[in-house]
Amino acid sequence: MNLEPQVERTASPVARCLSIHAGYRCRHAGACCTAGWEIPAEALVVDAVSRRFGNRGQLFRPNRAPDGSAVLALRPDRSCVFFDDADGRLCEIHRDLGEGLLPSACRHFPRVVLSDRRGTFVTLSHFCPTAASLLVSNEPVSIVQAPASLTLNGTAEGLDARDVLPPLLRPNMLTDVDGYAAWENAVLDLLQAGNTAGEALDAAARKTRRIAAWTPGARLALRDLVGDEFARPDADSTGNQSQPDDRLAALALSAVPRGLAVPDVLAAARAPSSDPGAAWRAGDGIVRRYLMSKVFGNWWPYFGLDLCGVVRAIEAHAAILKRQLARHLAARDEQGAFLEAIRDTDLLMVHLVDFATFAGAIRGDT
Repeated sequence: MNLEPQVERTASPVARCLSIHAGYRCRHAGACCTAGWEIPAEALVVDAVSRRFGNRGQLFRPNRAPDGSAVLALRPDRSCVFFDDADGRLCEIHRDLGEGLLPSACRHFPRVVLSDRRGTFVTLSHFCPTAASLLVSNEPVSIVQAPASLTLNGTAEGLDARDVLPPLLRPNMLTDVDGYAAWENAVLDLLQAGNTAGEALDAAARKTRRIAAWTPGARLALRDLVGDEFARPDADSTGNQSQPDDRLAALALSAVPRGLAVPDVLAAARAPSSDPGAAWRAGDGIVRRYLMSKVFGNWWPYFGLDLCGVVRAIEAHAAILKRQLARHLAARDEQGAFLEAIRDTDLLMVHLVDFATFAGAIRGDT
């Protein structure tokens, strides 16, 4: 993947996304409206909503903030009070006031945005059923310019890492911008072209461990070393896909903050589960695309993980995904089971896990 790092800061850096995400449009599946999330609403939104819907019941949680902001109220079933299941599963705020007056959290979902010294990267949370469905594709994945619909016309916000140090190569040793960009692209290429998703992830881990030994002043620049290492046949490969790491699943669950309920659908991740075997192999393309979306523009290095730690974080997604697939196969066909397993995995890893806590657990486990 030819993604050249954008080292120079510009007023409006080009935003990039994976080609499979470029066509995302909300299809009103309603998952975000019925997840039980407490959504903050800015003062401007509160004012507009109050004027439009003020003649009916409780719109916001009691005790609005002094700045005029508030939290949208929930029904007893934990769905948002503005979710109209009878009218095409539409948000009433979106329908009556337009996208511009949605709370920021609603307007951004399911976008996950990173801005660093290379530019801006937009990926998606596949807890959204529409986003999950985009992973079912036979088209090769590439990196493309993100359309305005995905960047919210350039206003999408996320993790701003433009003024921080580059990611860690290993503890106490930084990468450089070009070297990190080369590594991320090389892992993406490997996941797309490797024998299987599991073997590609295993090979990425081995190659990354060797790259992590690089030192300044070496014969090759870090970027060139990455290119050489990933172009070289992997002599350590056994041809066998690794099994899910139960410990990684446990670390992820332990990183959910106290008081934040882990939904019952994730209970299977706490206990041993059967190997989905044939279904996992048959869905290898879906697994590849899902893992590529976790590598591209990921936040983990900016929570203190070195390159080997980032690979471990990606392996955690694979471990949870495989467990959830085994559970869903009992009630669904293979494709349906994969999509629900992916939704479960991103619900946990994107929306429930505290990133800093999980990153600390990964560092302590290596």
